[in-house]
Order: sequence, then structure tokens, then C-alpha cells
Amino acid sequence: MEPFEPAALLAAWSFSWVLGRDEVVTAFEHRLNQIAAAGQSTRYAVADLARDVDKPAHVAEHFRLVQARLEGEASWITATLERLRDGAYWFEGEPDPPFRSTQVNDGR
Repeated sequence: MEPFEPAALLAAWSFSWVLGRDEVVTAFEHRLNQIAAAGQSTRYAVADLARDVDKPAHVAEHFRLVQARLEGEASWITATLERLRDGAYWFEGEPDPPFRSTQVNDGR
């Protein structure tokens, strides 16, 4: 799977409730670090392209587009982290699950 495919993040978020809140927060913080590193890499790649006379200048826009999408993801993660830290949503190990699918089916 493509590491920048938005569906991967959406799938992960859909099942994040099976993890503990701290684990989800840590995963999002890690993703923000990855996005920041990708931004640095993008800046280097664009600078390298400017020095490569064998590549057309518009190729830089491919890098910039990917980075813009990542920055949109980072914006969403930052806002979501704030909500998580304020207690939004329910996660594994927290009291009073809001839906029955978190309860073990004992066959009765």
C-alpha cells in the first residue's frame, strides 16, 4: 500500500477504539514526526531538482502536491489530538463503553 494513501489513515482511525487512548495519541504524534521529516525531504528533493538540468522544473510540483496532502493530514491530526487530550471519544480500557461491540460475546 502507498504510505501516503489517505485510506490507510481512515482505516486505522476506524479501528482506533480497540487501542488505549495513550497508544492512539502516541501513534498520531509519531505520524506528525513522519510528516515533518517528509517535509524536509521534499525541500531537499525540490532543491536537487533545481540543480538537475536533465529534469523539467515542473517535476517539483509532484513533490509539493504530496507534501501538501501530508500537511492537510497533519492539520487534521493536530486538531484530533487536541480533542483526544480533552477526552473525546472512547478507547479500550476506559469505563462505560458507548457501544455493545466492545463487550465480549459469551455465547448467551
